[in-house]
Amino acid sequence: MNMQSVINRLKCVSFVLLLILCVLKTYGSAGAMSSTERLNMADGLSREQHHTEAYNTYKEIAMTYRANMSKEDKSECLQALYGSINEAIALSKYRETVQNLILAEELRENERISDDRLAIYYSCLYISLGQDLNNKKMLLKCHPYALKAFDYGVRTKDAEMMQRAFTHLIACYYHSRDTGMLAGLDSVYQVFDKNIPDPTTREVIGRYYKAILSEFRDHDYKKAAEEYDAIDEKLSHDPRYSDLWSKMMMYATESRCKAGEWNKAEKSLQKVFARVDSLHLPIYKQGVYTYYSYFYNLKGDSAKAQMYKERKQKLTDSISSVGVIDEFFSIEKMTGERELQRQIVAARYRSRVTLWIAIVVGFIAIGGIIIGYLLRRKNKSLTERARLLHQLLKEKTATGTGSMSHKEKYEGSTLSDEEKRSIAEAIQKVLDSDAIYSNDFSLTVLSEKVDKSSKAVSQVINETFGANFSAVINRLRIYEACRRIDSPMYENWSIEGIAESVGYTQRNTFSVNFKKFTGMGVREYRKLSKEDKDKLNHTESEE
Repeated sequence: MNMQSVINRLKCVSFVLLLILCVLKTYGSAGAMSSTERLNMADGLSREQHHTEAYNTYKEIAMTYRANMSKEDKSECLQALYGSINEAIALSKYRETVQNLILAEELRENERISDDRLAIYYSCLYISLGQDLNNKKMLLKCHPYALKAFDYGVRTKDAEMMQRAFTHLIACYYHSRDTGMLAGLDSVYQVFDKNIPDPTTREVIGRYYKAILSEFRDHDYKKAAEEYDAIDEKLSHDPRYSDLWSKMMMYATESRCKAGEWNKAEKSLQKVFARVDSLHLPIYKQGVYTYYSYFYNLKGDSAKAQMYKERKQKLTDSISSVGVIDEFFSIEKMTGERELQRQIVAARYRSRVTLWIAIVVGFIAIGGIIIGYLLRRKNKSLTERARLLHQLLKEKTATGTGSMSHKEKYEGSTLSDEEKRSIAEAIQKVLDSDAIYSNDFSLTVLSEKVDKSSKAVSQVINETFGANFSAVINRLRIYEACRRIDSPMYENWSIEGIAESVGYTQRNTFSVNFKKFTGMGVREYRKLSKEDKDKLNHTESEE
């Protein structure tokens, strides 16, 4: 072997060693990344629309919470929880949103934080869930939280919070068309225009507000379309405003169609779809499908309108099953959240231990009473938050089943509208009776009771209730089961007995349907019901 070969081999070995050292240094520095750096990284992921990665990073930071942390580290954990709430809403993970709101409330209570920062996240939850369900009641719940968040943004000079809160207020008006909001909305706009330093944000949100007023107050659709054109020109190539631009261009569809600008409306929808498809945000894709259906309905193309309506419904079902239920019951995530909650509770007690020691010296009995009082306070707080989760999901299931029209499916039907009304009335009488709680109740039995064919009865059920026979009957049976669980008449009945009394012969089938329509297990619901009854009895005994 000559000298040159030896030198070449030594160079190769040196290069490999240098490469290994660089890799080790990179991984070492990543492993040593501080929570502040990781928080900044999560913020960057969020700005770049990588919402899943941002959500996971925020939750990892929040899970590091410990009672003996410094005040600064606890503040970063709270900030990470805020970030996880924001990303969960963007991903339509409503159960996880509520879970993270509960944790944030607990941590804030422990640290005695009483600012209004959480208002913007409650506002986000209600506006997103309301738009997802097209539920006016849910949208109106957003309004007071958005006002509170806007006031907080003005007091703290937080321009981003002011922008988000003001756009939520505009969206409340856009979807509810509540003219009573207009006077207050105009006052908010005057404050917004004076307090937002960024000229682009000020101009774009101002044009957005004027477009909404032109369309729904003044009915000047051409003026509204011009405002949206200016927004499109300003924001379409700026990735920082992808979310805002996408939302506004969807809203622009309605005004452009009303102004007769069909080609521009269709091109705008195509641009928006390309953008939201790349962002992987299901709630925005839902919106595009909704406006595509609206667009083709106005153009008279019912086939395409129905196609996009069905795509939207399919995506809505996907969000409900994957983004809400499966994620919520993920063992790994629930374990982590329970551990974080346990740490927060432990921190609350440890932070007060010094005061407790001073109190219980010589007064052990008094100390026991104080501890019991604190535990009751905590349990009451958790029960109220659990009820928030229950109510949100019950409203979602109660309103979600009738969102899809089935009339196009039966275009070949010979039934007249009068016959359908007659059959629907007969069906409703049966559904209002105890017949549906018989375990042999079926579509055939129902058809015999109303004296019509099974095909005709099935059609009327689908068109009237927006769901098939099985879904309608199971929903009615489960809600009756809930009523019986809540009733004192059935408090000594077993779960199997209640299941059988509403028509279920299999406990497993009852449990699956119960969780599907209420969002919680039978035992969990019964426990909450018992606590409510105990609380009512206690109140009545005091009176």
